[in-house]
Amino acid sequence: MNRVRVSVAYVDGTSAEVVLRPFALVAAERHFRGSIPGMEGTLYAAWHQLGQPGTFADWLESLEAVGEEAVPPTSATESAPSPSSP
Repeated sequence: MNRVRVSVAYVDGTSAEVVLRPFALVAAERHFRGSIPGMEGTLYAAWHQLGQPGTFADWLESLEAVGEEAVPPTSATESAPSPSSP
């Protein structure tokens, strides 16, 4: 599965970037009862992962711009330790 990087710019001039992790995508699936609807689902997952206070609707109101891009998955060999040789 490709990962998704979400970049947000806030109306106050600050910004944030996050590569969505499975826990945030599952939270969005649970919130939307099984399917993640387009931009709203992606933004919900980003809001959940960023741990923003307040409601999702309030957070949406604070956004000025949003960007999204696919990020290739990391291979298992990059994150798994190498087996030690005897």
